[in-house]
Amino acid sequence: MINNAIWTVLLSMLPVTEVRLSIPYGISSGLNVWFVLFLSLLGNLSIAPLIFFFLDYLHKHFMKIRYYEKMFNLYANFIVKKFHEKKDKTWPYLAFFAFIALPLPGTGTYTGVLLAWLIGMKRIKAYLSVVFGVTVDAVIVTLLTLGVIKIF
Repeated sequence: MINNAIWTVLLSMLPVTEVRLSIPYGISSGLNVWFVLFLSLLGNLSIAPLIFFFLDYLHKHFMKIRYYEKMFNLYANFIVKKFHEKKDKTWPYLAFFAFIALPLPGTGTYTGVLLAWLIGMKRIKAYLSVVFGVTVDAVIVTLLTLGVIKIF
């Protein structure tokens, strides 16, 4: 049981899986739904300050590596374009929140923090939008997971 809880937290911290895989894993491994939701949010939201730290202080050193620079620029241009297509000019933080709240690949904490950093959003507002967006994302994934489990 402790191993399943640890795996749930670790899966929620990875950029590809985040809460979209940690919640189904935790629930299917027999952990309490509320405990899984708590662990997934804790793990996923704990990485946001680390990503901001990386972008603020270490990113400039990594940009000296040609492959990193190329991949970073490709991804950064993609997510900024994707966000600007959906952004409402009067409610940018609401659009940012909605962007993160969608339980789709490429719209979680990692992308949200990077996007906030790239477009120069105020840190506290960006972080609050990430927290609320990921919470809504996690609730949607939990409800979908519970629905799929009931079907089978």
